[in-house]
Amino acid sequence: MMVRLNPDIKTVWSYTPPIPVTRHFDDPSPTMTLNEQIEYMLWIPAALVGRWLGQHQFLIGEADELFSIGVLRLTEIVHDRERYESSPVGIGTIVYGRCHYAMESYINNLNSVVKVSTSTRYKNKRDGKETPMSLDLEGLASADERHAWHPAYTVDDHSDLLLRDACEVLGYDYTNLTLKQKRRVADILLD
Repeated sequence: MMVRLNPDIKTVWSYTPPIPVTRHFDDPSPTMTLNEQIEYMLWIPAALVGRWLGQHQFLIGEADELFSIGVLRLTEIVHDRERYESSPVGIGTIVYGRCHYAMESYINNLNSVVKVSTSTRYKNKRDGKETPMSLDLEGLASADERHAWHPAYTVDDHSDLLLRDACEVLGYDYTNLTLKQKRRVADILLD
């Protein structure tokens, strides 16, 4: 499963980050301290989390983790600001793009067994390859499907093992049971 933001969908859920955030729609002044610049742009990861939640509701439990990933990326970019000074776009645009990519990589690796990068996942998808991932069987089946057969909700059947063990304990030949022996095994297993 590849998760990405659809730019055509404008649905946004309200997300209240664990720290206060004020929206500013311009780039911070270079004369601000590093902490002031970080606080000035905290609204970017918060807005991204709201967009992720609006498009993919299964991420509600991951909202604060996504926000912290965005803040980490924001902090890294602000502390390495000299590298982005010559960029033709503002630092807010760079922060938005890097936070978006970091959150997307985290989301796509939630169920991944091997934790490959998002760019590798896109390349694999383009080449028609499957990226290994683990599946939560409870999450795949809806409430009314959990008791019905579902291709992703199959479990091993251990009844044959139980039957063989009961026959061994009783001293019966599993391959050649009489009707009386079958009833005796059934009585043992059902008790």
